[in-house]
Amino acid sequence: SVYLALSSTSEGDENVFQQSVELYLIGFISILGLIGNFLSLVVLRRDQERRESLFLLQALALADGLYLVAALIRYPLKHLIDEYTYEHIQLGAFPLLKTFQTICIWTMVLVTIDRYVYVCHPLQSQKHFNRTSRRIWALGIFVSGVLYNLPRFFDSCISFFVLPCGSKTPIGGMVFRKAFATPVYYIFYRHALYILLLYAVPLSVLSCMNWRLVRAIRRSRRQHAHCAHTTY
Repeated sequence: SVYLALSSTSEGDENVFQQSVELYLIGFISILGLIGNFLSLVVLRRDQERRESLFLLQALALADGLYLVAALIRYPLKHLIDEYTYEHIQLGAFPLLKTFQTICIWTMVLVTIDRYVYVCHPLQSQKHFNRTSRRIWALGIFVSGVLYNLPRFFDSCISFFVLPCGSKTPIGGMVFRKAFATPVYYIFYRHALYILLLYAVPLSVLSCMNWRLVRAIRRSRRQHAHCAHTTY
C-alpha cells in the first residue's frame, strides 16, 4: 500500500509538472511568438522601399507563426479537451507541426543564403534573388516541406488499450499503421532523414554562411578603414 501511495504521488507530481510545462509555459511562449510574428509582418510590409528584399523575412515570420499555431494544438490543447478528441486531432496536428518545422528551418537557411549572396556576391544577387526568384524559392521550400512530411499524415492511427490491472477505462494513443511499421520507415525516414535534413545539413549551411558573412564584413571594414587612412 505504501508503494502504491508513493507511485500515485509520483505520477501525480509528474502530471502536474507536465501540465505546467505544456499548458502554461509552452502556451505562453507560443502566444508571445505569435504576437511577435504578427508585429514583424506588419512592420516588414510597411517598409515599401525594401519590401522585395524583406520578402523572405515575411515568409519566415509567416512560417514560424504557423508552426506556433500547430504547437498550441499539439501541447496546450492536450490539457483543455478530452483525450479521445485530442488523440484524433493529433493525427493531423503532429504532421502539421513537423511540416511547418521543416519549412521554418529551410526558410531560415534561405534567408541566410540570400544575405550571403547580397553581401559577398552583390553582382549575382539580382540574378539569383530577384522578385520572382525569391517567390519561387519560398514556394519551393513550402512544397518540399509538405511533400517530405506527407507520409506522416498517413502513417498513424488511433488505437485503444485496456490495462490488465482491472481498469475498464481504455487508454488511447497514436500507433503506426501496419504498412508503415517497418525498420526502413522508422529508422531511415523518421530518424536518419530527420536528423540529416532538419539538423545536420541546415546547421552546417548556416554555420558556413554566417562564418563567411562575418569574414566578408570584417574584410570590408578593414578596406574602408585603410581607404579612409590613405585618403587622410
